Amino acid sequence: MQESIDTRVRRVQRWLRAAAVIRDPSTELGRRARLLLTAATGLSEQNVDFGLHHAFELDAPEHEIAAMCRSTPLAARAHVVLSPSVFVAPLRAIAIGLCCSRQVLVKPSRRDPVMIDLLREAAPGWFEVESRLHLSRGDHVWAYGSDETLDAIQRDMPEGSYLHRHGTGFGLVVLDESIAGRIGAVTAAVASDVAAFDQRGCLSPRLVLIQGPTPLARQFVSSLADALATIEIRLPRGVLNPQERAAIVRYRDTACFVSEVSAAGSGFVGLDANDGPLIIPPVGRVLHVVRTSRPAERVREVARYVTTVALECTPQLTATIAALLPGARLCRPASMQRPPFDGPVDRRTEIATVIGDTVVAI
Repeated sequence: MQESIDTRVRRVQRWLRAAAVIRDPSTELGRRARLLLTAATGLSEQNVDFGLHHAFELDAPEHEIAAMCRSTPLAARAHVVLSPSVFVAPLRAIAIGLCCSRQVLVKPSRRDPVMIDLLREAAPGWFEVESRLHLSRGDHVWAYGSDETLDAIQRDMPEGSYLHRHGTGFGLVVLDESIAGRIGAVTAAVASDVAAFDQRGCLSPRLVLIQGPTPLARQFVSSLADALATIEIRLPRGVLNPQERAAIVRYRDTACFVSEVSAAGSGFVGLDANDGPLIIPPVGRVLHVVRTSRPAERVREVARYVTTVALECTPQLTATIAALLPGARLCRPASMQRPPFDGPVDRRTEIATVIGDTVVAI
């Protein structure tokens, strides 16, 4: 099972080249992909096209792919268990499997198998599809989904297998008074991160912490509501399912009691100017903004769930937040949905193996 980094890099590069036909709207498969993905995801046609052009990671530089390979263990078999979140996510997840092994087995989400079907058609033979996990000693599993789903997988692992957990998570934005004078640019950038995939992905921002006076926070919220309404002209919000719509109503009704709520196109922005309990809003272009004088303390409250954090603040606060979130990706607003192709998008990975009858974190 010895393979050089160069061999693994070339394998991933060939995988990305094979998948490129899906992004190209001039091909039959590219046109069909847009129709199928729009129907399956509920996203608008414009948002699907945006995702394929800006977040379908086909143009990864070689040094990033090499970094992914160096951080990925080798195994005889790799399994990838997918969740129904962001339709572009399988491309990177399978790439990680290919860094690990020449034999990759993929268990798609029953609720959203469309991208896997498209990838099988674009790149036949690169992976196998399995409806149930059949693990053996030495197998590695990269699993994405809710904590409850990952717990169930972990309970059924055989001895000597490995589970790489990517559980419940969301994106965070941290700001301070340094944004004064350029609030419009910052809110336009945050709005672009929110609009992509209608906020369904684990990298999408759901919570904003802003350190500064209340007037600054109110100015930010007003500008953000305008920015979300504006971007909706170019990237309309798609169709929400009944559960998502009900969750938005519950957030709006709850937030009205504890904060100020502003309409933002089809979504909402809530502002808690009193540094109260943190509320994580639902998907559907809804953000909860908290004005706080103690950003580090508030970050600690949600640290285990933060996958990525967009920062517009002083170097000192940036360093403090980075130290509190060692497993999160750090970036600037407008970049939350486009992390480097150097490993899992969610670096909070917890790895578990089975020794005897005991699951052990490693």
